[in-house]
Amino acid sequence: MSRNITITYGLRLDHRRPFAPDSGTIVSGPNTDGVYWIGMKALPAACNVTNAAPCIPSADGSLAGIDGGVAPIDPTTGKPYYNAAEPPIQLSPYGTTWGAKGGWGNWGPRFGIAWRIDPKTTLRGGYGIVYDSTMGMEQDWKGNSGNWPGGGSVVSSIAMNQTGSPLANIESTFGQVGTVLPAADPWSLGNWFMDPHIKDPRSQQYNLGVERELGPNTALSMGYVGSLDDRVGITGLWNTAQTPGTGTAAQVRARTPFPWYNTSAFYSTSNGTSNYNAFQLKLDRRFSNGFQYLVSYTWSKAIGEGGSGLFDVENGPGSGGYSIWQNYYNLKASMGVLAFNIPHFLAIAGQYAVPVGKDSAT
Repeated sequence: MSRNITITYGLRLDHRRPFAPDSGTIVSGPNTDGVYWIGMKALPAACNVTNAAPCIPSADGSLAGIDGGVAPIDPTTGKPYYNAAEPPIQLSPYGTTWGAKGGWGNWGPRFGIAWRIDPKTTLRGGYGIVYDSTMGMEQDWKGNSGNWPGGGSVVSSIAMNQTGSPLANIESTFGQVGTVLPAADPWSLGNWFMDPHIKDPRSQQYNLGVERELGPNTALSMGYVGSLDDRVGITGLWNTAQTPGTGTAAQVRARTPFPWYNTSAFYSTSNGTSNYNAFQLKLDRRFSNGFQYLVSYTWSKAIGEGGSGLFDVENGPGSGGYSIWQNYYNLKASMGVLAFNIPHFLAIAGQYAVPVGKDSAT
């Protein structure tokens, strides 16, 4: 722009390939509205026809026929939770793909400016958007694989080489894998599910600082660094009772958002948010006369709703770190400092070249 102002800008565009199995693996699970999605392009035949998963466990191969055409009953009203002729099960609108939608949606603009105020002082600032397109996605995807109506299509338990039984080679079991039929319905699945609409985590990052030359080889800089993150991956116990109270297991289940499910499974979404704000101070002496040093100090705070580590491993006791949320359906109530929050960080480094030898520093 001028002799004293420099502006840089750019744009990064990432393409995401949707996750879809190539080996016929069935990827299914509940949607966020409680409707169970089957990750296939068409419903499979009845189990009594194929005698192998994937298949629909009803007499006529229809979804209306699961559980003998009878829906679970609400113990508080005596009425079924849903119309048995139209159970909350459907083919996934995404077909065999699951998770973050493919395409060119991850736009990452970047902008920077440097203003030379005087020969020894420069003001710098920048802004950019970045994405994490691979955070735990492979593990999340596998957590949904092999689910109803594909029970046994990925793994099955086979008793072999039991005490008192003749030894058998593992090759003899290959033909048995995948022959386990699915349960009568998907309502009792205990798994690590993933929102089929999950998105890549996104971070807006920005900074503003000033640098001052103190001498020919020494500079002092200070500034603000921050980020605002959304679509952060979080995992917790899904489909939990929304009001406290006593009662039988069936009565407690009646108070869950989707009471036809018999379990509160783990469920990953991209509903988390977090932010980071820091003041940074740095004194830097470039290598001169055999000596250099760097002193830096950061005063910062990182807060969020629990997405501290990959799969929330840093979120406290309990498998998956689910215990940190007071209410899975109100994450804002659990906003607080994150596990990696380090309020004060001081780093000091230096190097001295001993003036001995032919090529020693002077």
